[in-house]
Amino acid sequence: RRGLIKRALGPRTVKRHGAKLFELLPTRVNALWQADVTYVHIPVVWTDPQQSDFEAFEHAMSQQPDSKTLVHCIANFRVTAFYSLYAQKHLDWSEEQANTFRAQIWQGSSYPVWEEFIADLKATFSR
Repeated sequence: RRGLIKRALGPRTVKRHGAKLFELLPTRVNALWQADVTYVHIPVVWTDPQQSDFEAFEHAMSQQPDSKTLVHCIANFRVTAFYSLYAQKHLDWSEEQANTFRAQIWQGSSYPVWEEFIADLKATFSR
C-alpha cells in the first residue's frame, strides 16, 4: 500500500508508512523515507517517562520482523534507555551488558528521573 497508514499499536503509538513519512518531517525528502520503511513514533515526555512508554516500545519491537531495525531519538538517551531495558528483558542481556550499552551515551550525564525510571522497570523484571 502506498500512502499514509495510521494504526494504533499501543498506548499513544502510531505506525506510519515510510513512503509518505516525508510529509510529516520538517526537512527535505530523504531516500530512506522514500523506501518501503515503517516508522513508529512513540512520544515520551523527557521529564516524565512512564512505564506505558516502555510498554509501547516493547509492543512496537515485538511487531518488527526478524530483520534490521533502526531505533532512534534525537539525542539517543531515550532509545538507549528503552533498548537496554528491552534487551535485558527480552534478549537475555545481563544487567552489566545493559548498563554498558547505556553508558556509551549516558556517561557523565545526570538525569535522576530517568535513573529512577530505569531502576523501577528493572525491578519489575525480576518478579
